[in-house]
This record gives sequence, C-alpha cells and structure tokens, in this order.
Amino acid sequence: MQPIRCSNCGAPPATPVDPTAQSSYTCAFCKHITTWDVPRPPPAVVPPPILPMPAPAAAPPSFGMQLLSAFGWRVVYVVIVLSFSLVVGVVRHFSRSGRNGSNRPVTTSATSTPDVPSPVAPANPQPSPPEPARQAWDGNKPFECSGASNIKVNEVIASLKNDTAIRVTGSCSFTCVTCTINAATAVEIHGSGNFHCDNCTITAKTAILADGNGQAEITNGTILGTKLLADASGNARVTISGSAGVTGNVSQRGNARVTTPNSVAAAAPKPGQTKPAATQTPAQTKPAVAQMPPAQTKPAASPTSAPASSSRHSPHKGGY
Repeated sequence: MQPIRCSNCGAPPATPVDPTAQSSYTCAFCKHITTWDVPRPPPAVVPPPILPMPAPAAAPPSFGMQLLSAFGWRVVYVVIVLSFSLVVGVVRHFSRSGRNGSNRPVTTSATSTPDVPSPVAPANPQPSPPEPARQAWDGNKPFECSGASNIKVNEVIASLKNDTAIRVTGSCSFTCVTCTINAATAVEIHGSGNFHCDNCTITAKTAILADGNGQAEITNGTILGTKLLADASGNARVTISGSAGVTGNVSQRGNARVTTPNSVAAAAPKPGQTKPAATQTPAQTKPAVAQMPPAQTKPAASPTSAPASSSRHSPHKGGY
C-alpha cells in the first residue's frame, strides 16, 4: 500500500493516517481534502440452514384404541359391568356347590375305608389348675410384718438358727399354717401385733417372745423352747391350745399371761379362795404311799428322830 499524500501539493499528512480506518484527510499545508476508497471486508459466509428430519409417519391406531376413541367411557363402563357380573356368577356357583355337597349323603362301598371320626372335645372341659400364688414369706430369710398388714402363709419351712424368724410389730396380723420353723427366736411380737399358728412345728432357743399388747395364739402342733418356751412381759398374752405338745420354761413379767395345755389355770385365784382339785392334771397327782410294794416300805423311825426328819424334808417335798 502506498503512503498517503496530499493530491494537491503532495505533502504527507502531519499525523499518521490509517487508510483502512478513514477515507479522507485535510492537508495541513494547502487545506486540500484528499479522499480514497476504504477497502471493505469480504462478506461473511452464512452456512445453509439445517432442516429437521421429517417425523416418521404415525402407525394407524389399533382397533381397541379406535373403539375407545369412538365410544369413550361407554366402553369402559360396559367392561366393568361385565367383569363384575362374571365374578358374582362364579361366587354363586361355588356357594351352591358347597351347600349341595354338605347335604348330600355319604355312601361308602364295601371296599372303601371308613372315615375315622375326629376326636370330640368334652362338653365341659376341666380348667387347668391355677399356678400357686407367691407367698409373702418363703422362709429363706427373716420376715418382719409391720403396720396394719394382714399376712397368711402356708407350709413354709424356715431354718434360721442364728436369727429371729418372724417379727410382728405395730398392728400387723400374721398367720402361719402347717409351718416348720427352726431359729434362735421363732417369733417376736411387739406393740399390738397378733401371731396365729395352726399345726406348726417350732424349735428355738426362745420359741415365743411377746411384750406390749402383743398376742400369740398357737393351736395344735409341737413347740420346743430349749431355753424358754415363752417370754412374755407387759400386757402380752400367749395362748397355746389344742393338742399342741409344748416343752420349755415360761417367763411372765408384769401383767403378761402364758397359757399352755399343761398349765393349771389362765388366771390366778383371788385371796381366800382355794383352787379346785379338778384343775390338777393327772401328771401332777402323786401316788399314795399305800400303793407301794411291801419291799419298798421304809421302817418306822424312832420317836425322837421323826419330828426332826419331818420338819427338815417336808418343804422340799412340797416344793418339788
């Protein structure tokens, strides 16, 4: 490309001129305007448009679709009604077949095997025995009954040789039936507690210890107190009755009373009254001297020694 110069005076432009950016300039010397053609960029090549592929021809609708489009919901309704009618007919058919089969008599041939009857349940089945209820005390450790409780146990076996087996306090009522107790102290009763024992076997150093207003009632059975059968104080009452076998000493203090099958009477006689002879048990009646064999009869003592011997030994005979 030739440099740009003034077409009138031939002077170059005072400032550089880009012939592609402008098409004329004014000469600074002669003021002449020089023009030229600005080269144009080649036209942009536009790619031909991409036409979409033609969609494949749709398959003709099936007969069912044509029927559905023609009749619409009417066809669906008819199909539902027919299906329901078919189901109802099948159910009725099987129900009638079942009734006819149940009423039809059963005939067996000579070679057929007779039906074995199924076991018939009894009309009044016996109920299974209930499980035994858990007792409040099982005898494995000492038991204390307090407050206003009312407790009853049966056939308990307790072996507590160094402890008190049962302690009844407050207003508690404790009943033991056919129990076997072997302990240092079988029963302690304090306050207003009540202890009842029927047909029990008790073996202890102190079988029954009661104080306050405590009460103990023992019927039948066997009670053995190696140290004390009963130790009662205050207003306590201990009553042993029936065919109970008792062994041991009795301690009574205050207004306490202990009654056993071998006791003379529950209450002491008033002053001036004598006890009836019928209250003595056969074991307390001494045999008469006349019934002794002749070989055991002692010789008569001398008149001088008889009074002294009688005065010296008579108190011991009366005490024992």
